[in-house]
Amino acid sequence: MAASQPLIFRRGLDMKEAVAGELAAAYHSAIVDRVLVSVPRESYWGQAIPPVARQFIERNYGRALADRVDFCETGAGVDSTEQEAAVLIPCIQQQGWRSIIVVTSNYHTRRAGSIWRKQIRKADPGTSTGIYGVPDQDFHEQAWWRD
Repeated sequence: MAASQPLIFRRGLDMKEAVAGELAAAYHSAIVDRVLVSVPRESYWGQAIPPVARQFIERNYGRALADRVDFCETGAGVDSTEQEAAVLIPCIQQQGWRSIIVVTSNYHTRRAGSIWRKQIRKADPGTSTGIYGVPDQDFHEQAWWRD
């Protein structure tokens, strides 16, 4: 992975768990220069999410990492991978990134990768897309059909 590839964290991933740790590890090992996090515009209580998320990242992983995180806000109507990609692609294009790594739940990598690659090819064929799966504490590989 080149250090110019930003990580794109999909909405719905639990930033308090494995994802935040992956974000910090990727940054500290110089795998990525920037991180884009997909977040809703506001919480259920009307509170803006980006300032709260930035404070969390800074408190837990340091200011150097928090200063390299960008947020792309998605609306309440965004509830699918395809819709999220469509909303995030303009944020990616605004940054001028030509190569990205989308971070998603490990069980969702194949489907998310297919959708993201299709959306990126349609919007900007010159941008390459990688997919990286992180563990999801709610998914249990051994008994997923029982959950």
